[in-house]
Amino acid sequence: MSRDPQLYLDELIEAAERAMRFGQNLERSDYQPGAMAYEAILRQIEVIGEAAAHLPPQVRLMSPEIPWDNLIGMRNRLIHGYFAIDPDIVFDVVRNKLPVLLTAAQRLSDQLS
Repeated sequence: MSRDPQLYLDELIEAAERAMRFGQNLERSDYQPGAMAYEAILRQIEVIGEAAAHLPPQVRLMSPEIPWDNLIGMRNRLIHGYFAIDPDIVFDVVRNKLPVLLTAAQRLSDQLS
C-alpha cells in the first residue's frame, strides 16, 4: 500500500517552513558546521529532498517550476557528501530558494486537495 502523496507534500512544506524559521534571525556567519541552528536547517533540507523523492512523477509534473531533481540532489549531497557542504549555498537556499519553493509547494498542495 503506497502512501498518499499529500502526506509527502505536507512534510516538504513543513520542513521548508521550519528551515526558514530556524534561519530567520541568522547571519551568514552563523552558518557554520556544528552550530545547532545550522545543523537543524540541514536536517530540514534533507527532509525536503526525501519527501520530493517519494512524490510520484505525475504529481511532480503538476509543478514543473519546482526543481525536483535539485531538491533530491541536495538531499543526497547532504547525506553522502556531508564533509563538503558549502555554508554559502545553504545560506542562499534558506534565504532565496525556500521561500519560492514554499509558495510553489503550497500551490501544488491546494491542487491536490
